[in-house]
Amino acid sequence: MNIKDIRLNNLELLIQTEGGRNVVAEKVDTSPVYISQIRSATNKRTCGDGLARRLELAFDKPRGWMDTPHTQEIREPAGEYRKAIAKGSLEKNLLAEVITLVENIKTMHQLDISSRDKAEAIVDAYEYIVAKGLKSGEIMGPVQDHLMAVTDRTG
Repeated sequence: MNIKDIRLNNLELLIQTEGGRNVVAEKVDTSPVYISQIRSATNKRTCGDGLARRLELAFDKPRGWMDTPHTQEIREPAGEYRKAIAKGSLEKNLLAEVITLVENIKTMHQLDISSRDKAEAIVDAYEYIVAKGLKSGEIMGPVQDHLMAVTDRTG
């Protein structure tokens, strides 16, 4: 495994254990979109030395932690959402609204994004909306911003 893959896995681990992409981005004073770009399979961005060191500092990890493989299992997001739906803790109506909004924005702006990026936009938007406690009428901006960022990096 090369350093790029190790850092990507460790970034995923931080995202999953420290409160999500937006929290991680905020703690290292960078954009959530930039974090998404690093995570995207279609992007050439990587977690460089500077960001790796900032992540270590922000999350009280020893220097070099981002460069070392960690054995803690990274959860599969889809599996987590299936469990949440089964437990009834996922707000199905809000999720349906996010999916519809993503489709509408994609059509309105004639965006050409992959299924994976579309799914990522839906999950990221839903997590952001729930974390911020936004209501139905307040979600268009965050969802549209994320979709436009996805197309900026893939287009």
